[in-house]
Amino acid sequence: MSRQSKWRTYHSSDPLDLGEALWLALWAPTEQWAQAVTQRSLAALEALWQAGAFTQLDARRDTSSCLKDCRAASHSCNSRA
Repeated sequence: MSRQSKWRTYHSSDPLDLGEALWLALWAPTEQWAQAVTQRSLAALEALWQAGAFTQLDARRDTSSCLKDCRAASHSCNSRA
């Protein structure tokens, strides 16, 4: 499958992937691929939302995990200098 047509079969159930796809589609809002990816991503996010996949606890946990990773990476980078 060529890179030019990958968007035609795009699907994901990962919120991070879906968010990244939406962000990328913002750069070309009038193009067919961007419109299709946006529509599919929003539909998948709505399905996840309706299924109860997002909770306040998840958001805190994910943010906390990310911050811990960033601090660890920052510390290891600083200790090499």
